[in-house]
Amino acid sequence: MNAGSSTYKAGASVITEGESGKEMFVIESGSVEVFRGSGPKEHRISLLEAGDFFGEMVLLDDQPRSASARAATDCQLLVIDATTLDELLRQYPEVAVRMLRLLAGRLRAEGARADLAEVQAAASAPAKPAAKAATKTPAAKAGASPRSLVPPGGAPIPLPDKDDVGLGRFDSVSGLAPDIELGPFDTKKLTSRRHARLVRENGETFVLEEIGTANGTFVNGTRIVTGVKTRVVDGDTLRFGGVDLVYKGD
Repeated sequence: MNAGSSTYKAGASVITEGESGKEMFVIESGSVEVFRGSGPKEHRISLLEAGDFFGEMVLLDDQPRSASARAATDCQLLVIDATTLDELLRQYPEVAVRMLRLLAGRLRAEGARADLAEVQAAASAPAKPAAKAATKTPAAKAGASPRSLVPPGGAPIPLPDKDDVGLGRFDSVSGLAPDIELGPFDTKKLTSRRHARLVRENGETFVLEEIGTANGTFVNGTRIVTGVKTRVVDGDTLRFGGVDLVYKGD
């Protein structure tokens, strides 16, 4: 790959909203803030850290930059042009998945804004009497025991009371946060942003690795197949990238 690295001092501008560009950036070290507007109208969109990327839109649609970015701290950036992007995506498929999730997140946000406008319009219209609907009380799961993940020498991490629990690291690019944040246990950042899920079906728990995950998911030392549910039981050791946890529950 023919990408090169560039060093930016804290406060230095990296890209400017409205300008054309022919490269994207991956943060090797330090942090970068992405923002729109200038002066009193400036507002921050996100603060990106090592492993995050930005500026990719110009390589996808050849349009002017939609936001500005500057170094929040001294940072080292990997500069990637359109010629090398294809090779990057082939070597690091997780980047491609994260880019797709970022675009999906933006589309969902646009949909949410459209829904809000529709709700506000409906609220201004005269109210109509609504028929009283029968409600059902969710049945409690008989005999269900609390589930948790236990790090070596650490306190148990309770699993949310839901049938689909996501595990990974917070993605500051897309703003997506997992149900279980593994970042504090992943000092080498070997765990993917959206790494795996714990799925509960018919009283049993399964681990399911997400598409595009790097560094694998293991149950008792055996790597599982991406997209294939693998049964886990009380006492099983799970590894998500570089994080080992013991499952406690079923």
